[in-house]
Amino acid sequence: YTSGSTGRPKGVLIQHSNLITLLLGFQEVAVPEIKGSGLAVCPYVFDVSVWELFINLCFGNTLHLLQNDDVFNPTVLTKYFIKHQISTAYIPPTVLSNVADTLEFSEAKVNLKRLLVGVMSIKQATLQRLVDIVPELSIINGYGPSETTICATFYPFWKVLSPDDNTPIGKPVANTSIYILDRGQ
Repeated sequence: YTSGSTGRPKGVLIQHSNLITLLLGFQEVAVPEIKGSGLAVCPYVFDVSVWELFINLCFGNTLHLLQNDDVFNPTVLTKYFIKHQISTAYIPPTVLSNVADTLEFSEAKVNLKRLLVGVMSIKQATLQRLVDIVPELSIINGYGPSETTICATFYPFWKVLSPDDNTPIGKPVANTSIYILDRGQ
């Protein structure tokens, strides 16, 4: 379903091939992973949940499902990452900074290798904090409406370019194109 920015979420039909393109595109820009553990935190009616489920199941990861209430508790979320050695995840932007705070003061090693972020603008400084805490972390900022199969663009974040600026939205997902139009088109 769409995020409901118009006030009412709407169902979106996509083809299986579009999802495969998205998953392979993510695999191309993120650090490759073999047999890790992935986490699903989004409700199944939210488009990002499709990425969470299939990026893990299609590439051999063990999939963990987290209860919705725990997603917005950074302490619970961080402890889950550590206890279950989660390596692939999506973290909602509203809790990114709080998760970074919790990870910063954690004594335990975090196994997080691949992180999808997006849905709304995220300051580069927030993502840099996560990379500073988990240096081997590959963060991908995804952007796009549900109708484009979750993300239309990916931006691999490696280091901050301008801390106070929003993270760029990146380039089209592999094997796709984007068109930036003005009001006349």
